[in-house]
Amino acid sequence: MPDLDIQNHHIDAFGPSTRVVPRLVVQARVRNDIGIDLLGLEVIGELWLFGSRILSSPPVFRDCFRKHAVDEFRFEFLLSTLVIDAIENYRSDDVPMQLRMGMQYCVEENDRREWTTTTLVRDMKQSQKEWLDILRSLEYSEHWTIEMARPHIVGFDKMEEHLTKARDCIQGRDYEGAMHNCRVAWNSVEPLLKGLVEKLNAEIDRDSPGESGQPAKSGRTWKVKEAVKSLSQIGAHKESYVVKPQDALLCYRLTVSLASYLSFIASAVEES
Repeated sequence: MPDLDIQNHHIDAFGPSTRVVPRLVVQARVRNDIGIDLLGLEVIGELWLFGSRILSSPPVFRDCFRKHAVDEFRFEFLLSTLVIDAIENYRSDDVPMQLRMGMQYCVEENDRREWTTTTLVRDMKQSQKEWLDILRSLEYSEHWTIEMARPHIVGFDKMEEHLTKARDCIQGRDYEGAMHNCRVAWNSVEPLLKGLVEKLNAEIDRDSPGESGQPAKSGRTWKVKEAVKSLSQIGAHKESYVVKPQDALLCYRLTVSLASYLSFIASAVEES
């Protein structure tokens, strides 16, 4: 039976761009230890996670795989965000991962040809750190991040620091910690916002007279901000609330979006 050389498998991750779909590329070196040539070799790579087959690669062909030869096989697995989201919701820390190579080939002996199939399995378990490195290469974590304007005003830097911690908590599956850091982020910026509220309101409402008898745009904005801050407080009450992954993601994304918006407004105020 061919033997998979455990010393020579390699994983690359490619994030989305105008030319590249998010994908994992696994390269493995196989040594033919059967002692005879393998003819018409067809190999299909399968990516298994948590004991289940998740993805299959297009087949790879070789006309002849000589006895005692070593060959390198390259498999591409396209990863949609739906697949990654499912993995993130399922994993607790490490990610059990396997490469399974389904091989079909013909052997020729004494003028007889016989078709044979076999499967090679290589364990590629990824530690939490390794998996997070893969996510970063796939730009999975980056698509949560919204660019923040950074006005030269004391306060927003501290908020960004806690939002970075919140993101890291989510990736580490510490959802209560993510909520905590979103809450601390809001607390850190409150004195700044209170001191600028009149100027911020004027900038938000500029060119927006509003409807008669309805709240101004600034009033609606602050209402959303208070709702998001209130949501971030559920992590502090373990006896009353369970913080689920979707809760932490919602709070994080809303907090980053509002922080980005308010820092943009603050920048405009500072420049005026």
